[in-house]
Amino acid sequence: MTARAARRRPAAATLALAVTGLAVLAGCTATTGPDDAAPSPTDTPRAAAAETGTCTDGFMLVDTGTGPDAALETDSGPEAEATIEADSPVAVVDSDCDLVSVVGSGGTVELGTVGTLVVEGTGVTVSVDQVTTVRLAGDDDVVTHGGAAPTVEDAGERNTVAPAA
Repeated sequence: MTARAARRRPAAATLALAVTGLAVLAGCTATTGPDDAAPSPTDTPRAAAAETGTCTDGFMLVDTGTGPDAALETDSGPEAEATIEADSPVAVVDSDCDLVSVVGSGGTVELGTVGTLVVEGTGVTVSVDQVTTVRLAGDDDVVTHGGAAPTVEDAGERNTVAPAA
């Protein structure tokens, strides 16, 4: 076999491989039709909003509204009893709960024994019988507590956490 013939064999093999590859790819064509339409969105179940003033599964949300004239939103349930007192938004929640989140501006909240109290509001006053941890994310909030001093995480300004008098 000559050197020239030896060079033709790899070129012929490469050409045969390329033709085979094109034949395979020719069988793959894109089609669009009614069966190929873009998928439509499906309804996704959503979690229910947390009830306010009710300790459910160890969590309670208390919404004080947006100011001193706002009505306080609370619901009573089998695990908590919340009442609204006249003149100023005051929530009296006779319940023990692992995690309580108080939101809103203004208002006063009275709580039983709480594991973690989160106050995300401005000018909110919270009185709690006993609390392990207090997290403050607003400004000008006041928390008074009974029992031992809680761990305090204060991300706001001018907040006060002190023992009840």
